[in-house]
Amino acid sequence: MNTNEVTNQVKESAKNIYLAGMGAVSMAQEEAVKLYTKGSKESQKFYDQLIKEGKKFEKKSKKSVNETTEMAEKKVKGLKAYANEQVEKIERLFEARVENALHKLDIPTGEDMDKLSQKIDALTKEIKKLEKSA
Repeated sequence: MNTNEVTNQVKESAKNIYLAGMGAVSMAQEEAVKLYTKGSKESQKFYDQLIKEGKKFEKKSKKSVNETTEMAEKKVKGLKAYANEQVEKIERLFEARVENALHKLDIPTGEDMDKLSQKIDALTKEIKKLEKSA
């Protein structure tokens, strides 16, 4: 499951929770209005209680969504780090195998070429010294 899928699922879940809460509030409001129009003092208390509970639920759902999102993001970061480590291991293995193959084919490495170049420079200096003294 990739980051976008996890994020979309969390967003969809949060949206559904929110919509369910809004549906409950809407239904409760309709019932409260019916009772209120009858003049009952209890209906106002019930309506006020529903509003209070709705606010609590909204806070809980937001916190839950935020926690779930943070947890998913941490897992994705961990997976990315693991994937990067594995890619680096594969690259090192590939480089080692290429180097081994070049060595078996007796093809000089960059380091070998540098050493050879240094030897040629040293020999050139020696030749110039010999030419001047001759």
